[in-house]
Amino acid sequence: MQGARSIPQHGIVYKIEGYVPVCLFARGGMAQVYLAKTRTEPPRLVAIKTLQVSSLDDPDRIAMFADEMRIARLLRHPNIVELVEAGIIDGEPFLVLEFIDGPSLRDLWDWAQERGRLLDPRLVVSLIAAACDGLHFAHDLSDEWGTPLQLIHRDISPQNLMVDRQGKIRVLDFGVAKAVGQRHRTLAQSVKGKMAYTAPEYVMGATPDRRADIFGLGVVLWELLTNHRLFNRATTVGTMQAVIYDPIPPPSSLVTGIPPALDDAVLEALRRNVDDRWPSALAMGTALERALAELGGTMPPDEIARSLAGAFSDVLESEDELRADMTDQQLSRGATRPSLAAVAPPDDADEVPVEWSSLDIDLGQVDESPGGLAAPATVVDVKPAWMKEEE
Repeated sequence: MQGARSIPQHGIVYKIEGYVPVCLFARGGMAQVYLAKTRTEPPRLVAIKTLQVSSLDDPDRIAMFADEMRIARLLRHPNIVELVEAGIIDGEPFLVLEFIDGPSLRDLWDWAQERGRLLDPRLVVSLIAAACDGLHFAHDLSDEWGTPLQLIHRDISPQNLMVDRQGKIRVLDFGVAKAVGQRHRTLAQSVKGKMAYTAPEYVMGATPDRRADIFGLGVVLWELLTNHRLFNRATTVGTMQAVIYDPIPPPSSLVTGIPPALDDAVLEALRRNVDDRWPSALAMGTALERALAELGGTMPPDEIARSLAGAFSDVLESEDELRADMTDQQLSRGATRPSLAAVAPPDDADEVPVEWSSLDIDLGQVDESPGGLAAPATVVDVKPAWMKEEE
């Protein structure tokens, strides 16, 4: 894995007043993200997202970034990554967002996969129920004049759901979101988002609505509960076919201890007929909260934080939280600490993997690693004490 990189002295991040840039820690197809800290007292860590120089001559990419800026200004919710500032300097747009120092749900899945263990279903469902709140807020969002935006995220995946160290989940990266009145054009025949989390109607070319995001969230929940991939196959075509045609077993068929109400909630999110799916993220979240009653009730953020601290203590280089009062060297080293499982090197040598950042800007990247349910799954018992082995 590549380490954090220094920032070119002519970079736009040096022109944005009020911030001390630290390092470049993520780069995707059209954008890049820098770690920085504010000059305020006390300082705070932020993530600055800018377009790559190669994208500044692409009108469609500039319009896409402008749409993201416009949407981000309106997305003010505890379960959505917070916009600190947005603007344009010398023709270059930028976004300043809160820095989330915590794991993505992909990190949690990798942690469980690496150890052959199951995540605590109460924790998993509590996190997804909270994510439903943020997603519903986005879906119901109106613009400054009260016109509904009919916003669709289009890239709900475990990489775009992160948990901070206080135990609160955030929905990230509305960079490929679709909204009424947006100015960028979606390229013909393209599907935004990770294919294994894309709703079947979208894969088949239909215009998606908010229920496409609910399907993606249902896939994430199914995978976290079972520790298996649902639709991911060795090829893009195989993944597309799985999304459209393959059977979707209830989580309880793979893992004992899943209550019927939770099975029902997950499977309703995964209905291929869009009209049979949950009509809103709010309805899905309400059903999950009812199912949590049979799992001990909703897990509050402070309990989630304690659980995560226990789980991650054996895999992080350091248990220290990244803080704005650290030196640039400490922050740069901490921003590139290893993930929970080994990751394949990116195809693009210039792409820096995102590990503990508040943005996953791998726009539209399709995860084609082998997976799915090719091999029979073993039914195992749920182990609520999933975080640390007992002494």
